[in-house]
Amino acid sequence: MPRPPRIKAPNISAPLSLKVEGPEAQEMRRTLAGFYGTSQWYSLAPISRLTFTDGVKYLADAGKANWLVTDIAAIVEAEPNVSKAYKRGSVYAEVKVFADKTATVTYLSEGQKKLYEQKYSYTDFPLNNVKIKIANGVMCLPGED
Repeated sequence: MPRPPRIKAPNISAPLSLKVEGPEAQEMRRTLAGFYGTSQWYSLAPISRLTFTDGVKYLADAGKANWLVTDIAAIVEAEPNVSKAYKRGSVYAEVKVFADKTATVTYLSEGQKKLYEQKYSYTDFPLNNVKIKIANGVMCLPGED
């Protein structure tokens, strides 16, 4: 009797868990929750036409994440799917930092459709997740729009 064919098990890896936030991140979250509107616009010139708000400025400074702001600007302006959705309305950049200190920034349309995902092999960004809205030439926290 012939031997049955071997069935290869699918490569299913467990989803990565988000990193546990420490006291620094908890303090950042409390501060971020207080941003509504903005008192100043911050420029990314000459690398981008986008500006950003007080809340995003605080996020970049407190989280030592100016890389995040410039990367978001570059993707919004250069990645075709993201750029097209941005020109039609708004786009969201959803940051997730995992327990192994890797991260993803997923770009979503207004309807939360995934447009693009950028992976990072290492970050020390203190928050395990945050969302930034990009619309009308401005990056802001969702509560600032």
